[in-house]
Amino acid sequence: MEIPTPMCRACGVDRELIEIEHANATFDVPHYRCPICNDVLRLAIRHGNGPEQDEQFG
Repeated sequence: MEIPTPMCRACGVDRELIEIEHANATFDVPHYRCPICNDVLRLAIRHGNGPEQDEQFG
């Protein structure tokens, strides 16, 4: 699943993807940096497991 590039709230510009940390088998954590203020945003993204994932939570 592709996510849009997040914007920096303070500067109003698109952040740059600088690294993707592979936290574990379930999560990746992309790191986005603002080119103006150098603030780094980390987002935890869960890998989709298909229909089984809905059964675990529902």
